[in-house]
Amino acid sequence: MRDTISNIAEEKLKRVLQQVDEETRHAMNKIWNRIRPGPDCPYITVAVSDMKQALCTGYFQRGEKAKETVLATVIPMRDKLKTEDYKVILKVVTETLRSDAYSKWAGSMVDVYRRKQAWPKKYENVHLDAEIALINAHGLNVSAQAVHDIEVAFKEIQLQRSAGSPSKLRYGMGLFGKWAYGTAAKWIFGILGSIIGVVCAGLIIALILDALGLKK
Repeated sequence: MRDTISNIAEEKLKRVLQQVDEETRHAMNKIWNRIRPGPDCPYITVAVSDMKQALCTGYFQRGEKAKETVLATVIPMRDKLKTEDYKVILKVVTETLRSDAYSKWAGSMVDVYRRKQAWPKKYENVHLDAEIALINAHGLNVSAQAVHDIEVAFKEIQLQRSAGSPSKLRYGMGLFGKWAYGTAAKWIFGILGSIIGVVCAGLIIALILDALGLKK
């Protein structure tokens, strides 16, 4: 059972990540295709800015799709899974959801300019280390956050299973109890408010009459 569910999760995860990677590759191709000899070639700073947007979006989509896919696989089978099963699946996710999936693309922009024989002034004497480091850091953060979110979801599923789900009758009675309690409280406090109001009014009138010397 453990091997089966982990294999299923791994296959689904690889498939959905491959789709995201293909979309990201398509976005990168658009950037690379603009690099050519001549004045219309963008400066490398512009290309890197576009690359950063494409790769960061790709990393984000990888994380989101990973969470959706894994939870959609696990939730229907949660009643049959044990703690060790969740650990195995989480290990598969950690190994499959690589945080450096696009690091090779991020560091290849200068080579692309050279290979496509772009004018040297379009890419030389430009420092890209900070931008590339930012892209790689984003990939690391997004991947770590996705794994963490999946782990938290697994713990929540196990806690719900341990606690047991309340029946519809108990749920309905609970809602009715809250409503009845709220209604009764409003009714009681309303009566008390009226009584207090009458008493206070009587005391005020008595004080006024006493001050005027009209009280017998």
